[in-house]
Formats: sequence, C-alpha cells, structure tokens
Amino acid sequence: MASAAAEIPARPSGDPTSQFLVLTICGYRRPGMSEEDYRHHMTQVSAPMTKGLMVKYGVKSWRMIHNTAETRALMTRLFDHQMANLADFDCFSQVVFKSVDDYKRMKDDPWYKQHLVGDHEKFADTKRSMMTIGRLTKFKYPFVIIMPLKSLHPLCDNGRETFTMLRRASEGDTSGAGLGRLDERCTKRQAADVVHHPSLNHQPTAQPQHGQTMTSVAAPVTALVTGSFLSGCMTALSLVAVPVLLDSTPSAPQLFHAWARMYHYGHQVLPTMAVGTLGLYSYTAAKGYYSSSKNRKWKGHALAGVVTVLMLPFTWLVMVPTNNELFRLEALGEGIGNVDLGDARALVRVWSWMHLARSVFPLAGAVLGAVATFGG
Repeated sequence: MASAAAEIPARPSGDPTSQFLVLTICGYRRPGMSEEDYRHHMTQVSAPMTKGLMVKYGVKSWRMIHNTAETRALMTRLFDHQMANLADFDCFSQVVFKSVDDYKRMKDDPWYKQHLVGDHEKFADTKRSMMTIGRLTKFKYPFVIIMPLKSLHPLCDNGRETFTMLRRASEGDTSGAGLGRLDERCTKRQAADVVHHPSLNHQPTAQPQHGQTMTSVAAPVTALVTGSFLSGCMTALSLVAVPVLLDSTPSAPQLFHAWARMYHYGHQVLPTMAVGTLGLYSYTAAKGYYSSSKNRKWKGHALAGVVTVLMLPFTWLVMVPTNNELFRLEALGEGIGNVDLGDARALVRVWSWMHLARSVFPLAGAVLGAVATFGG
C-alpha cells in the first residue's frame, strides 16, 4: 500500500541557495475580527511566543505579509490580461527551514501545544486557511531588499522599527554563504533573538517610523516642556517671589496688595498652561489608543495629563478659603484693623506652602509623561 504521506523530493545538489524548504500559509482572520486586531495579535502576541521555539528547532527565517483591504486596492493599478484575479487572503506567513522533521518537532513540543495551538484559534480562521511547502530559490543577480521586521525583533536599543538589509552580490559575493556582522549598536542578547537565514548577509539598521511625528515625538515632548516649565514657574513663586515680598514690604496693606498683584499675573498664565499640557497629553493618548499599532503607552500619557491638571481641583478644594481671606484683607486696604505685619506675613506663608504643594502636580505629571514617552 502506498504511503499516505507524499514523499519529499531530494534536495537539488550543487546549488546552496536551493537547500531550504518554505512553508507558506495563506491565512484568513477569525470571523468578526478587524484587520488591525488581527495584525496586532499576530505581531505583538503570537510572534513573541513563537520566535524562541523557531530558533530552538532550526528555523532559518520567518516573515509575515499582511494583505489588507488598503494594499489589495493597489492591485487595480497592476491588473491586465495576465494579472486579473485578486487573492483575498488576510495574511501570508512564510517559514524557512531545512527539514520538515524540524518543523514537526517544533509542533510536537509540549510548550507549543500548551500555548500556541489554542492561540491560533484566537485570531485565525483555521478552517479556511490554506498552506503549501515549496523549495526556496534565490537569484544571484545583484539586488538589495529591505524587509521591515516591525515589532518582531527589537534588534537595537532604541526599540524602533528595525529594517534588515538582505544584500546579495553588492560587494562581489555571489556564493550566498557569508554571514555579515550585526549592527554594533545591537547587543549580543538582542542579536540572539533574531531568526535569520544563514545564506544571507544581514546588516540591520534602525530607522524611525515616518508616521511617528506629532503623536510619538512632538506632542508628548511639548507636554513635557510645558509641564516642567509650569512646575518651575509655580515653585519660583513660593521659593523666590514670596520671600522677596516678605522681606521688602514694610506694612500689612502693602504686603496684601503685592501678593494680589503676583496672584493676578500668575492666574493669567499658569492655569492655561495646565489645561494646554492636559490637551497635549490627551491628544497623544487618544492617538495611541486608536492607532493601528495599539500603542500601549497611551495610559501613561493619559495619567500624566490627569495628574498635571489636578492642581486645579486642589486649588478649589484646599486653597480657596485662604485665597478669599487674602483678597478680603487686600480689598480693605488701610482699614484692616488690628491685623499687623506679622499676621500678614504668617497668612502669606501659609498660602506659599500650599502653593508649593500644588506645584508638585505638574512636576509629577512631567515625570509620568517622560516615563511614558521614553520608557521601555
């Protein structure tokens, strides 16, 4: 009786570029799942769990090609009498290895069965997805391919999107057998996580994502600057301006008047800066929450904005009684009665300490914003 399993053809001899098998999976996403959630789960959840096993069992490379409605629409520019049928798969996943047995051993691994078998059901329509195995052929003509390995292998310390340059014959090398050095900016531990093809010359180079303009750089950095400046201005009033008033004002009415003018000019600027800082953090958090990459830092930016603007309810709940008393005494002028200079200084000092405590909120917001923006 013939074996049910198809016999694997012998590898071609004498051609080192044709010695690898490629498993191509033409996948459909789970019904009801959006394209963004599908891609996020594959790249941010499933891939990090899978890549370690692939290294363990000798997989040479792995790539995903997400076939979205947006990219499929580009095919209308290429259709002709030879290219007329549009594939509706949601993703193409290609795994390169030397032996089917290596891939089978990976699937038989207890960790794979425990964590990945069930995970596939969370994002893939396993009933409709299709797959096949072919042999890899690489052409020896000079070329440079740039493959974005977005979010899969954080090669470099800055954690940005990594581009791997696959160079063939650019320096006269036509054997395809050499392994280039990884970028010196990459640590050895990070480089060990890379699943690479041994016949390709890798030179990873970190590049910034062009979409990361207002959201990932300008808005949160501007919020950091305004929040820090706000805290500095507020602190300066308590630590510099108030001591000058206490030392240089000879009478209680003059002290109350000087304090009221200081409060007037501060009130014109500082609350507006707090609300503006909140707006910048809110913008950054909203863009992160609704972005296709599902930026998980949005919570940190949202918290930074809320903490910054807490100075306003602190004012209303804690400081308003003292403020009102100071304004009342300032309005009385010379008719403040038995309130002497010592009593006036004591009241202004109480306000100064409360104002200093209020200054902590934008400072804490700036710290939280810095962690969310620059933290890992």
